[in-house]
Order: sequence, then structure tokens, then C-alpha cells
Amino acid sequence: MGKNKKAAKAANIVKKEAAVVEAPVVENPVIEEVKEDTPKKESIVNVVDLGKLSEQTLKRTAGGLDPNHQVDLLKMAHETFRTDPEAAKRYGMSSEAVEKINHITAIGQIAVLANEIIYAENPFAITMRQNQLQLMSEAAQEIGVTIDQKMLPEPDENGNIQVPSTAVKVSVQTKKKIQKENTIINSKEPDMDVTKMNGENLKDTLVYLLSKRVNVFDNVQKAISLYIAYKNFVASKAENKDEQLAEIAKLTRVDLLNEIVDIVKEAPIVVGGIGNFMYSVTNGTKSPISAFCHFRNTAINRQTGITTVDDQFIADLTRCLVIWAQKLKLEDNNKSIEAVKKNLEVLKKDEKKNAAAIEDQNKRLETLNNNVAYINKTVEYVTNPGSDVVDGLIDAYNQNDIVAKRIFKAIVDSYYHDIDVKTVKQDLLKKNIQQYAGVITNMFRDPLSQLLEYKEANIVELEYIPTASDETSTTEESTENPTEETPKN
Repeated sequence: MGKNKKAAKAANIVKKEAAVVEAPVVENPVIEEVKEDTPKKESIVNVVDLGKLSEQTLKRTAGGLDPNHQVDLLKMAHETFRTDPEAAKRYGMSSEAVEKINHITAIGQIAVLANEIIYAENPFAITMRQNQLQLMSEAAQEIGVTIDQKMLPEPDENGNIQVPSTAVKVSVQTKKKIQKENTIINSKEPDMDVTKMNGENLKDTLVYLLSKRVNVFDNVQKAISLYIAYKNFVASKAENKDEQLAEIAKLTRVDLLNEIVDIVKEAPIVVGGIGNFMYSVTNGTKSPISAFCHFRNTAINRQTGITTVDDQFIADLTRCLVIWAQKLKLEDNNKSIEAVKKNLEVLKKDEKKNAAAIEDQNKRLETLNNNVAYINKTVEYVTNPGSDVVDGLIDAYNQNDIVAKRIFKAIVDSYYHDIDVKTVKQDLLKKNIQQYAGVITNMFRDPLSQLLEYKEANIVELEYIPTASDETSTTEESTENPTEETPKN
């Protein structure tokens, strides 16, 4: 019992470590089976036998990745989508939490896969469990990649399915982005000496750092470090250098991230995909809490249980990625508005003949105009979230509200993944979850408008529910060590 109490107490602490960022090892959960309504047909491509991967792939001379890196790609996909169905149990996390981690991780992996599909000359296939196809499909959509279900063969007797490269469709826009990124990534590593930089090669260097398809936290940290070094160097050459350097010193991490976004403009494939995921989660819950927790889970070292970056940095990056996604969505929406307006100009030249088309375009224009407010609203959830979600979280949870249950579970999975919460007193657990919800929300609010009733100091030590064995043990101890009576005078 004492050991369990210590574990519960340790779980209450927001774990932070200012160490060098390292990517956690991510395993894959078992998720619900994908139900297909469309018939499947046999694949005509040669399937890569992952058991003999090295031997087969090293013999290739096709374009795309070099043989060694192609081996790495297919092995990576194999490990993510096929191995260790017991990952959730192994690391003391729910299958849902592991699924979200894998969703974020898979975005980067699918970007690599899309790259190989674009450049490889020979088709190939990747083996995965049929019930994990949904995870890959959902992650792929975040970066403009789809899987043609009609091109998938029937699963084998073990429930494994071969996903041929020919079934993975890369959109024209994504293809152009990948090709553009590759021009930078595959070129010689840029000179990181800020004294030799100008505006143009600064942008290229930032894109280079942010386009790497692993270790997003590390990539962003390097980009921030480079950018602030560049700003300080430029300021040091100015006539009013002291004034400019003082202004730079006032910039927050969020300020710097937003400036980097304005310089880079178009989000790299992986960063943009993660941003789209964060945007969707935030929009769906009307709060930054779940997106933050899902992102935080990717930074937890599974062996130590400690995050490789501090929580505020995770919050700052979550906010930045959501805003970045919002800017791009708003830009696309505005382009569509302009296109519809031009269509209407042409159609109105003959209003009688084009009456039906004009009505259709007006409806589309109304939808697009409504989207502007909808898209902008999501940004408020990460720049100035209200207290309503936090204040009403437990009441809504007790009433089985779906969104509240998702938020509650996201917090549990992130901060209490190492204990069985069913074994602790639920009133204390709920109190702590609400406090964590408030603490997280405060990370997204202005320092001068904090929700004062929510703070880490209010998070209490959890208490385990006594079991029959605990009561028996207590009774035996009492019998063996009777309380000594005070002698009467």
C-alpha cells in the first residue's frame, strides 16, 4: 500500500526535464477493425517480404531512396503498423492514448512513404494488420494522401493485409510540396553561421530544419535557436543596437515561433500534418486541452515516464501549429471565395440562362463566408481559451458528455498513464483532473488573465481504495502489535 501511495504521489507531479530532446519509442495499439463496403481486388504489384527485406531491397537499383534508406522506410512502417499489439499494456497507457501517439508519429512516416512513392521506379507493398489500416488512412489524410480501398487485396489467414504503393495516392499539391522540400532537404546542409545569412537563405535554413520528418520538438527548438541568433546578429549591427537587442530580449517563445511561421509561410509536410491534427482536435473539443495532452504524450520517455521537453514548450508549440493550420485554411478559403466571385461575374452576364448555376455559386459563397468565422474561432481556443470548459468539466463528465469524457481521458492518459485510476478514490481523481485542465488552459492564456483557482499547488496526493487484503493486513498488524496502554497512577 505504501508503495502504491508513492506511485500515486509521483504521478501527480508535472514531470519536466530540460534535457536534449530525444524521440520516444512509439509502439502501435490495436484499434477497431475497418469495415469496408467496397469489394477488394487482388494486387498486381510484387509484395515486399519484410522478413527478407534487406536481401530484396539491397538488390534494387530503382530511383527514389537509396537501398539502405528504403530498408529503413519499410522497416519503420513495419514496426509501426504491425508489431507489438500489447504496446498499451506494456507502457501502462490506454489503447486510445497510444493510438493518438501513433497518429502523430504516422504523419511523419507517411510523408516518407509518399516521398518514396513519388520517386521510386518499382512498386512495393507494406504489410500491416487489417485493423490498423484506419490509423494509416486517417494520418495520411492530414498531409493530402489517400489510400484507394478498391486496390487493396483480401487479408491473409492471419488478418494481415498488403498495402501496395500503387494504392497510395498522393495529391498534386502534396506532390509539389514534397518535391520542393526535397530540393532543400537533399541539398547540402546549409551553413548555420548566422553572420553569413540574409533573408532568403534564412528562410531556406528554417525550412530545412522544420522539414525533417522526425523529432518535431528538436527541429523546432533548433529553428528557434537559429532564428534568435540571427535576429541578435542583425540587431548588433544596427546604429540603435542596444534598443533593438532589448526589444528582442522581450520576445516570448510564442512570438518567435509566430515570426518563424510568417517567414516560412507554407508549413512543411510533417509540421503541417501535425498542425491539421491539432486544429481538428481543438476545434472538436473547443479547448486546447486534448490537443496539448496528445502532443505531450509523444514527448514522454516510455522508460522514465518523464517528458523530454517542458509542458509550457509543448503548449507554445501546440498553439503555434494550430494558428499555422488556421492561417493556411483561411488562405485556401479566401482563394475559394475569390474564385466563386469570379465565377459569378461570368455567370451574371446571362442571369436568366445561368440562374441555377448562380444560385449554386451563391450558396457556396455563403458557406465559404461562414467558414471564415468558424476557422477564426478555433484560434481563440488556443490564444484566449475561456473557463467554461474547465469549470464545467466534472459536471459534464458525470453526465456522460462525450467531449468532457474525451478531455478527462486525455488528461488521465498524459498525467496518470502509469497507474490504474480505477483503484484510486474517484473524488480526488476528479478534483485533480479539473485542476490539471485549468493548469493546461492557463498555459494558453495571457499571464495577466490566469484562472487563479487552478494551479499545480492544488493538485493533491491520490489515495488508493482499500482492498480486502489491505484490511486483513491492517487487522493482523493490529493484533501483533497491540497499542500499549498508559499506566494509571
